[in-house]
Amino acid sequence: MLNALRLVMSGEKFIPSALYDEAGSANEASDIPSDSPLRNLTPREMDVLEHLIEGKANKQIAALLDLQVVTVKLHMKGILRKLGATNRTHAVKIVLELRSAA
Repeated sequence: MLNALRLVMSGEKFIPSALYDEAGSANEASDIPSDSPLRNLTPREMDVLEHLIEGKANKQIAALLDLQVVTVKLHMKGILRKLGATNRTHAVKIVLELRSAA
């Protein structure tokens, strides 16, 4: 709830995950295996993750995606939690391993 409030207060939109389940996420139509933790990421988290893999800092990601830095940080927290990563580097390592295994 607090994350949703932070998103809204920073000028972003909050969409409950239940709506993603009903409408289907953008990840469902892609080539991501059904058992991959990447399936749990929202489309915006995937956008942030792609820039993270490229080695960009939160400030750079925010500028590229037209977001506030605080919003990127919230997305980053979600990415780390959903991937079970302890830090940014660990998240990139997990994603690269998942992609090479596919």
